[in-house]
Amino acid sequence: MDTKARKSLSDVQTKLVLHYTFFATLSLSKNYIEEERIPTMATDGMKVYYNPKFVNSLTLPELTGVVVHEMYHILLMHMLRLGNRNPMIANVAMDYAINPLVLEAGFTLPKDALFDNRFNNMEWEKIYSIFLNESPKINIK
Repeated sequence: MDTKARKSLSDVQTKLVLHYTFFATLSLSKNYIEEERIPTMATDGMKVYYNPKFVNSLTLPELTGVVVHEMYHILLMHMLRLGNRNPMIANVAMDYAINPLVLEAGFTLPKDALFDNRFNNMEWEKIYSIFLNESPKINIK
């Protein structure tokens, strides 16, 4: 286990407890699992998975924003709303829907976070539909 990444996540949770009780309550109820097979962070709604190299590449404000981003996936029940949609395309659409919320809440995201003003205030399902209409060659099976 990468102790530096684990310490950084602990620091994020402390920051959330001190300043953002709502997100802290949700974050503290989840188990954080180190997983090098994923490139960044992810959640299944019950656990949060993180790549320690990704965690270690972020500043504390960026990592806080990414943790809050994962909490938004849970709050918005994205895992339950997936249905039979392509999970890769859906996750990108979900990220475009969540990231403006994270920024509006006053958090910082990494510079390469997915953000496009045209998707502000849109549900991820609408963004997903736009992606499919813009790229009809995408294989959604």
